[in-house]
Amino acid sequence: MPIQNRPVTEEDYQRVAELHARGMGRNAIAREVGRVQRTVRVIAHELGLTFDVRRDVISFEWISRRLSVPFLQTLTPPQCP
Repeated sequence: MPIQNRPVTEEDYQRVAELHARGMGRNAIAREVGRVQRTVRVIAHELGLTFDVRRDVISFEWISRRLSVPFLQTLTPPQCP
């Protein structure tokens, strides 16, 4: 769990850069270094690093198709008054 109000250190910058180079995403890096996602995003931005959001979108679309299609077939639309 992230520790709040802990100053960002040079080690945090190095660790974010290292994990990013390994191909880890923002959320995974945040868990690994014990920081909130916003802090990791800010550190990455300051280092000139970006995250591939397309991978997240594709993953979300795949998961939502796998989970929601059978579920949606059992639903009926809500009736408006």
